[in-house]
Amino acid sequence: MEIYVNGHDLSAFSLCVQSGDPAVLTAAGELRHYLGLGAESGEGTIFLGCAQDLPELAGETLAEEEIYLRIDGTRVTVAGGSGRGVLYAAYEFLERLCGWRFFMPALETAPKGTVRLTGCEYVYCPPFDYRMNLTPYAGEGTAHFQKRHLNAKWGSEPLPDSVGGSVVYATNNAHTFRDLLPDSVYFDEHPEYFAMNEAGERVRAPNHDTQPCLTNPEVFSIVLENLRKTLREHPNARFASVSQNDVPEFCHCPACTRVNAEEETDGGTIYRFVNRIAAALADEFPRVTFDTLPYVYSTKPPAHETLAENVSVRLCLMDTCREHTLSDESCPYNRKMREYFRNWTGKCQNLYLWDYTANFKNYPISLPNFKLLYQNMKRYRCFPVKGMLYQGAHTTDPDIEFGTLWAYLQSKLLWEPDMDYAEYLTCAKEFLHAYYGAGWTYLYDYLMLVLQQPSSDYHYGPSATCEQILPMLHRPDGRTDRTFLRDANRLFDLAERAAGAQRENVQRTRLHLIWYELCTTYRDVREHGSASEVAALREKYRVFVETVGRWPGFRISEGAAFDAAFDFDRDPNDFIR
Repeated sequence: MEIYVNGHDLSAFSLCVQSGDPAVLTAAGELRHYLGLGAESGEGTIFLGCAQDLPELAGETLAEEEIYLRIDGTRVTVAGGSGRGVLYAAYEFLERLCGWRFFMPALETAPKGTVRLTGCEYVYCPPFDYRMNLTPYAGEGTAHFQKRHLNAKWGSEPLPDSVGGSVVYATNNAHTFRDLLPDSVYFDEHPEYFAMNEAGERVRAPNHDTQPCLTNPEVFSIVLENLRKTLREHPNARFASVSQNDVPEFCHCPACTRVNAEEETDGGTIYRFVNRIAAALADEFPRVTFDTLPYVYSTKPPAHETLAENVSVRLCLMDTCREHTLSDESCPYNRKMREYFRNWTGKCQNLYLWDYTANFKNYPISLPNFKLLYQNMKRYRCFPVKGMLYQGAHTTDPDIEFGTLWAYLQSKLLWEPDMDYAEYLTCAKEFLHAYYGAGWTYLYDYLMLVLQQPSSDYHYGPSATCEQILPMLHRPDGRTDRTFLRDANRLFDLAERAAGAQRENVQRTRLHLIWYELCTTYRDVREHGSASEVAALREKYRVFVETVGRWPGFRISEGAAFDAAFDFDRDPNDFIR
């Protein structure tokens, strides 16, 4: 590998660091590492630093995460609006201009052959100010996190300054009533602080997720003071979440019912409550945005309440159909979600999204995300969305549902949501090639095969059955149509033979197809199959169970761990709940 800048060897350039910011120093170390920079030789100079520290950008103002790249003769400028911006600029220089690819923490590729750079100027500011990828493959806490240009993580502890820090929540990112009003502390003596069910009872929810009664004045006082204390402990926080617990119940007391009826949404009490909290804390914490969740029962915006300037909503797309794009007029669920989008834009100045790419009912079953990710992002960009969180299969680590690919593509879209489809395809193909070796073309064909299946009449969210995702497997007589499985297995066979050193990656991803087959053919084969078909199914079942049984903490769904003891008499569908 050789890189030349206007005919001069880039590895012989000197690096002039214009800042002592810890993230800038990290960026300098990364450039030295990847470019092989040694002793200064005078071939040229790379100027690295925040915009305000570079003479050529004097008077220019860059946003915090905005990047600036310039090549002028033998002068290379790598700059950003902050230390984090400089770090992004360094990685963008390596990737966009030089040809490195940062796919996963343990998978990077260097440019091949000779790279010749000439004069250019590139300025970019990411349109999303919040970018979070909640998957095991995002590289949280490592340098790879910044190579993916992510800036938000789960929890209230920020990333260190050496990697540019991160967007900080004073609280947890979501479902914070469990912390701001813990039922373990208050329920026994004050059950009136908590939600009344439709039968008129105050009942403690499992896992200490009891929802509060948000019209109770004492609840407001307790939450306010607990949140004030938390914010004082996190002076650099940008967000504080005031959001419902992760259970579908809400309060049905007369006062809460009246508020929800007035606002024409079961989340009416939440939005009035958050507005009051934000108003009470605005003077002391003027830089904090108070964040809440339109989620499950509260997705519909309030009819009358407009959220304050220091309040944000993170619209959870749980009810979005995963079979159809958000713009599909034929889908009633997505028509309803688009209406929510439009209404929320008139109710809140700070709209964020929480999108889902995993199948929470059945983790190993891969949702047909490939094209949907791109198409839906284009639709999101039609609304004034400020940031996004993508949630993948974060509670099961091994990549058996193309999770590594989804994580990479999601990160690319979060940084550059306006990329065209050709660039998106290139990103996907580059990843597949690096991860699956020479077998990548067959797995690309497999992804296209899934997309080519007839669109179903099913509408499903991120908790789907095999029948909903791949209806072509199911015949009216209850038997299984094996056409898709035959074609899919042929492609994986070819991929395995061609993959070479990456064969194990192909085999691991193939486990999702094996699980498809087990879930959809088990009863058919046991009842109608030949002895050889039963034996083949038994062997696939055994391999699946024994393989995932070696992975600590593997879960078959969000609500169920996986019993690693092989038992062919147990229907694999019994694991799903």
